[in-house]
Amino acid sequence: MDVEVDATATLPDGRRALRLTVTDDAPASDDSAADATTPDDAAARGAAGGEGSVAGSGTTVVWETPL
Repeated sequence: MDVEVDATATLPDGRRALRLTVTDDAPASDDSAADATTPDDAAARGAAGGEGSVAGSGTTVVWETPL
């Protein structure tokens, strides 16, 4: 797992921002095996103001907030 903190990031609207990127190179889990009580990851990321991607070779989640 890699964690990167960037205190010099810029938001699309030009404001200064803090960006946190977490990358995990573990294989993505099979969605059919997910517990029915597990919240939808995309909805959770969106509610937290983040973005992310899940691919066969790992997961990356990026979170940004204005400074």
